[in-house]
Amino acid sequence: MKSIGADSPHSGYYSQRIEKVLRRWLALPYYLYCLRLAALYYFFTSPTIERHCLTTEWQAAQSYYRLEDKQRFLTARLLCREIAAPHINHPAQHLSIHKNKQGAPFLTLNAYQHQPLLPNISISHSGDYVAIALAWHIALGIDLEYETHCDFAQFNEIALQPHEYCKLTAYSRAQFWTAKEAASKAWGTGLQINPLAIQVCPLSEHRFTAYTASYPIAFGRWLQTNTATIALALVMLEEQQNISAQEWHFY
Repeated sequence: MKSIGADSPHSGYYSQRIEKVLRRWLALPYYLYCLRLAALYYFFTSPTIERHCLTTEWQAAQSYYRLEDKQRFLTARLLCREIAAPHINHPAQHLSIHKNKQGAPFLTLNAYQHQPLLPNISISHSGDYVAIALAWHIALGIDLEYETHCDFAQFNEIALQPHEYCKLTAYSRAQFWTAKEAASKAWGTGLQINPLAIQVCPLSEHRFTAYTASYPIAFGRWLQTNTATIALALVMLEEQQNISAQEWHFY
């Protein structure tokens, strides 16, 4: 497997930019990046993007009908490989992203496609946003959703417990949904678990816990933009109180 145009003039620009940002976060147990596609319109327009994507990624993207969906798919994988590369001491074009039987993504070296590498990763995208999370020795999940995508008549019936429904005056449907999906990703199941079986307990405007009878408690954080909600859930023995909202990096 080879990277398309790995020796192009733009190669290394993106990884250098990200590496500079990453140095600010080395003391943290995880990283989260949220990228707006419009901010990288030049970089992620064809044929420029072709020079940075693996052939397998480009081929997989063709299964999407809409150009926007192809761009989100390619952006997420390229961004994830570029962010992880400095920590694995391998060029981004030597890394691949595969999925396990539950559909959870993991990093590998191209030469060892069935051997997962640290960091653990989670990917989500919706509308104009792509979000990537990475963590070492912590199970994690991330979910990103536009607020309007959760505003439909049947949402409460398929996603909310009665005690969660009662809190909609203070918290949005998107907050509950992203917390449930992020937690299910952290548990390694995805939404093979019925959303109604996942209970979300908001702790504050930006913090929550999520749990079921079968899995350990997940501690999470919310980030909200004008149009979207992002939830990051971590499965840990206890919440790390020293982590503040400053770990969210948005660009």
